[in-house]
This record gives sequence, C-alpha cells and structure tokens, in this order.
Amino acid sequence: LREGRFQQVLEGYQQLPDSLKKDKSLLLMRLSAASELDEKAYEQAIDAFQKAYPHDAALQLVSIEREFTRKRYAEARAAIDRLDKLVNDPYLNVLRASTYVEEQNYERALECARKAAEQEKDLAAAYWSQVTISLKKKDFVETTRLLTFIEQELHIPIVDLTALPEYAEYVKSPQYAAFAKRKGK
Repeated sequence: LREGRFQQVLEGYQQLPDSLKKDKSLLLMRLSAASELDEKAYEQAIDAFQKAYPHDAALQLVSIEREFTRKRYAEARAAIDRLDKLVNDPYLNVLRASTYVEEQNYERALECARKAAEQEKDLAAAYWSQVTISLKKKDFVETTRLLTFIEQELHIPIVDLTALPEYAEYVKSPQYAAFAKRKGK
C-alpha cells in the first residue's frame, strides 16, 4: 500500500482466508487501495467494510468522502450527522459548511462554520471556512476581519495572498490594500 501497488493489495486481500478478510485493519487497507483504483472496487470495499462493521465511525468518514466527491451533499451531511452521534466533534460542522459552500448556500455554510468556532474557539478550520464563505460572498470587510483574527489570535501567519487564485478579487479590493499596508507589505 505504501509503495502504491494498489492492485497487488487487492489481489493479496482476495487470497486471504475468510476469517482474515473480516479483520478491520485489512478491510481498511483494502478500502485505501480500492479508493485509488476504480469506483467498482471502491464500492465493493465499502460494502464489505459496512457488512463487517456497520456502526463503525470509520465507515461514516468514508461515506462522507464518497458522497462529497459524487457531489451528493445532502447524503454527505447525513453521513456527517451519523458520525456526529458517535464522536461529537466540532470539525464536523466545518465539513457541513463545506457541503453548503458547494451548493452555494452561503448562509447555511456560515451558520455551520460559526457553530464550529463557537464549539472550539481555536479551531482554525472553522475560521478558514468562514474566509472561504466571505470570499464567495465578496464580503471583503469580513475577509479582512477574519484574516486579521487568524493571524493575531490564532497566531497563524498569512501567506502571500496575491499568489492564490481564490483571493484574486480580494487582492484588488481596498480592504486588501489596507490589510497589506498594516502588515507592511
């Protein structure tokens, strides 16, 4: 698996005795290898994992990723909700926000990102999610406020935004000019 020989991993898995094919760590290796190959192998690996461990949190993580990549955001949120019942992690609200951003439902995305930040005050991903939303909404006053907070309160240095395509409109704004001037750039 580490060497990237994914087909060999799947072939090796198939040669295992049935008792070992239910081993959680081996099922996860199969899942990882299959995710790098094709959709059918990936689906089969997910189904096998689900059959062996139907209530496992790892299955919900896989489901979130699978539904998100398929652009099935409501289904991804359903998987997030199932995982939330098992682990109750504020980061799950960041994932929810991401699904709403993809649907261009920025108000719901913002609710989720803010909730994550309320639940865990130093969860950087919650604030970066809000930055993404503010950029999408072209609310550059909010973008500047958030970047300043991230830098000053979370002590995360802000890189050169002029090199990042998603910040292109922001760097043309007067808000960015003031932000850059304050930073001495």
